[in-house]
Amino acid sequence: MILNKLKKAFKANRLYLQDFIGSINSKKRYTVVNYSSDALSYTRSYYFTKFFKSTGYKFSTYKPSIAFFETHGNRTELEKSDAKIKIFFSGENVHSDVSPTARLYEDYCLDLVDLSLGYDYLNKSNYIRFPLWLEYFFSPKADKDQIKKMVDDFNSRTFNKTEFCSLVAAHDKTGVRQNLLAHVNKIGQVHCPGKFAHNDDTLSAVYNDDKALYLNRYRFNLCPENDAFHGYVTEKIFQAFWSDCIPIYWGADTSPEPCVINPDSFIFFDRENPFEAMEKIRLLETNEKLYSEFKRNPRLCDGATDWIFSTMSQLQDKIDQLLISKDLQ
Repeated sequence: MILNKLKKAFKANRLYLQDFIGSINSKKRYTVVNYSSDALSYTRSYYFTKFFKSTGYKFSTYKPSIAFFETHGNRTELEKSDAKIKIFFSGENVHSDVSPTARLYEDYCLDLVDLSLGYDYLNKSNYIRFPLWLEYFFSPKADKDQIKKMVDDFNSRTFNKTEFCSLVAAHDKTGVRQNLLAHVNKIGQVHCPGKFAHNDDTLSAVYNDDKALYLNRYRFNLCPENDAFHGYVTEKIFQAFWSDCIPIYWGADTSPEPCVINPDSFIFFDRENPFEAMEKIRLLETNEKLYSEFKRNPRLCDGATDWIFSTMSQLQDKIDQLLISKDLQ
C-alpha cells in the first residue's frame, strides 16, 4: 500500500512538472478539477476546451487562467480557486444520493463561477442547460449542416439483429434495474455484460469494451437512468438509438428531451404499472410486422437539429464572451 501511494505521488509530481514546463510561457492555461476519468486524454483534450476558437491553450495545474470543475470530489478547490474564469459542469444528478459527492453541488455553484452547465431547467444569467448526452455525439466544432447529418444518421442507422435484449450497467442503487430486469427476463433472457447482474463476457472479450458495437446485435436495450429527476437525461437512451435498438427507458419524464426525442421511438417503463411496457415488448418481439412498423418511427424529432444547434451556439457565444472579457481569447 505504501509503495502504491509513493508511485501515485511520483506520477502526480512528474505530471505537474511536465505541465509546468509546457505551459509556463503561456497565459492560456486551463485545468480540470474533480473529474472521474483515469485517462490523461480526458483532461488534455477536455470537451469544453474545444469551444475555444484560438489555439495555444495548455492543460496545467500551475496557476491556471481557466478552471473547469466537475462533481467527483469535494468543492473546496472550486471555492478557493483564483482562476480568471471558472466553469462548472455536472453530468450527474445533483439532487440524488446515488452520487453523494454530486449532492455537494446542488446549487450548481452559481454564486461562485462565471458559467454553470447541467441538465436542470434554470433561468439564471450564468447558467446554460447542457445535458451530458451532447458530449457523446455532437462536436463543438460542428456547424448546423453537420448537426443535421448527425440527426439524420440517428434516424437511419440499421443493423442485423440477432439477439433479444441487453442491459449494460455497473450498479443499481435505486433498485429500478433489478425490477426492470426481472420483468423483461420473463419475455427472454437479457444479456448483462456490466458489473450489475453480469452474465455475459462478450462486451470485453469480443468487442473490446466498445458499447456501440456490442449493442448493434440487440433488438432492445434496457437503458434506465441512475435516478429519476425532471430534465436529467444522460447518454444511455441515445446510445441505444445509435445502435438501432429500441430503448426501454426509465427516468426523467415519460417523454425525455421532448425537443429532441420522438416519444414514439422508445418504450417507457413505469415502475408502478410495468405491465403496459411488458406487453408492448412481448408484442414487438413476437410480431415481426409490428416490430418493423415501430422501427420506422424516427428516433429524433423534426426540431432536434434546431435545438442542438441553438444550445451549442449559446454555449459558444458565452465562452467567447468570457475569454474576451478576461483577455484570454
